[in-house]
Amino acid sequence: MRLIYLTSFFVFAAGICHGENFIFKDGNQIAGTLKSVTAQTLEIKTSSGIIKVNRNDVALIDFSKDTAARKIICKTTPAGSGTVQKTYYADGKKMASETLDNRGNVVSRTGKIPDGVVEEYYSDKQLKSEKFFRRGKANGLFKAYYTDGRLHTQAYYLDNNLHGLVKIYGESGYLLLEQNFKAGVPDGFQREYDEDGSLKSELFYREGRLASQGSKPVPPGTAAAQPGAVPDIVKAQLPLAVAEISIKTKRLARGTRHTFYRNGKHIGTQVLDKNYNVTRRSGKIPDGIIRTYFKNGLPEIEMVFLNDKLNGPTKFYDESGKLKSEVIYKDNKVINRKPAP
Repeated sequence: MRLIYLTSFFVFAAGICHGENFIFKDGNQIAGTLKSVTAQTLEIKTSSGIIKVNRNDVALIDFSKDTAARKIICKTTPAGSGTVQKTYYADGKKMASETLDNRGNVVSRTGKIPDGVVEEYYSDKQLKSEKFFRRGKANGLFKAYYTDGRLHTQAYYLDNNLHGLVKIYGESGYLLLEQNFKAGVPDGFQREYDEDGSLKSELFYREGRLASQGSKPVPPGTAAAQPGAVPDIVKAQLPLAVAEISIKTKRLARGTRHTFYRNGKHIGTQVLDKNYNVTRRSGKIPDGIIRTYFKNGLPEIEMVFLNDKLNGPTKFYDESGKLKSEVIYKDNKVINRKPAP
């Protein structure tokens, strides 16, 4: 860890009572309050004075111990033309609002999100997500939950960018995927796991570029080696950022029709034939995992959408919850079929 004008700080760190805990890549920790962020440094207020540290030395900032954090409630409503509006309230008073497109990008913003923890809830008042904000930006811990309260995603933000380890969990609680980020781009290992905990795939990123796949390096200049933001697999499995999605399924003579709704409003339709080929699509589906369920509450189909198309594995289950088949898609086209284990 490289500090800028800091002397004998760690002798006093244990006695500091601040909400933020700065965890460094070398294992050291600092308790303090984040005052400012630049491209190279973080300015931290501590009980022994203000210090500056190299931003790239920080693994994550943990705000979760800040028991005095102000609670901000976020409510999401449709805004037309495929957008949604997020409105933020503190102490029952409207503080800010944002309009997001169907990929979760901010189109417009009014007001300022106050410092504190932003909580959003499902329609049944079950906690959906919580994210810490400082200086009007996401800074610190983010958690998202399944509708039954189980943890879906844990991540850390620094100045509105993913910074540190992102972990994504399956509904049964197993670790599905983990990816390290630095200043909003992948930097380090991305690992995907099977339900039994065995490693399914491993990629290595360096400053946003895919450096290797398994033990084989990706040749420079190829599409896979170009700079990027969040990898597709991480994008697809992060919780839907814009709204809750529901699906109505209807059996047809030659396949199945899925009708998609966001907050009760129709957003798209998809028809699969008996061989799982996409024969018709209309509307626009947000990126993420979307599931349909049997009446007994068990999953029926699990689909992964990216760039408004089926991409990656789609899983089909029977009413007992057993996997029937798995179909791999690339831009709505079937490229592989895997038999049930």
